[in-house]
Amino acid sequence: MEDLCKKGIVRDTDGIYSLALGLDMRVGIYSGCVVNGIKFLNKKRDARRITQNSGVCVEGFNKDKDITFYGILGDVILLNYVNNNCEAILFKCEWFDLDKNKPVAIDEYFTSINVSRLWYDSDPYILSTQAIQVFYVNDTKLGRNLEVVQKVYHRHLFDSSLFSSSEESLLAYNHTVHSDAYKEDESSNVQIIDEVELGPLIREDVDDEIVYVVDNDIQQRHENLISINDQSEREW
Repeated sequence: MEDLCKKGIVRDTDGIYSLALGLDMRVGIYSGCVVNGIKFLNKKRDARRITQNSGVCVEGFNKDKDITFYGILGDVILLNYVNNNCEAILFKCEWFDLDKNKPVAIDEYFTSINVSRLWYDSDPYILSTQAIQVFYVNDTKLGRNLEVVQKVYHRHLFDSSLFSSSEESLLAYNHTVHSDAYKEDESSNVQIIDEVELGPLIREDVDDEIVYVVDNDIQQRHENLISINDQSEREW
């Protein structure tokens, strides 16, 4: 491939050349990322939050049958290629066993699954762009180890097959009018989320207090603030 590139025999070979050179043995592991405007966080980070962003599902095959795999995001892995012109982002997931514990259909819109066992331990990886975000809610009707899967259409995404032509026209109009408000959430790229995520630093439940400090104390107070935030058990 290198000889072909030098001779100019093969055109538009940047991607192929990167694949031919292989991966950099160093990988980056992250706690979350944003895919097309949707935030995904791993289960460890999700455990500290009051919201849920670790549920994933993906379409696949099992025993020559089309099924939907449901699971939890474990890690976000960034792979770089040697010439730095190409990269790939993978999701390492834990998949709930749907072979021994069949999904239980509650009605037309909801599915309840057993989350007590895992499968595909040796095949946990998917591309970040393949993942569909889902939410898991405790099944209060069917009981222990069962959770209801909820698929949510995000505010800037919708399935056109669910709407009539008139509704589609209205959605298109609303999208045009409110596009500026949604720009910050729309992205065709995958954005890595760093481990440190500072929450709101303003308290509204107490009166204001003015503190006078000298300049050389500012750096120390800032370090203490970050340290306290990192030790918090829950994130907002």
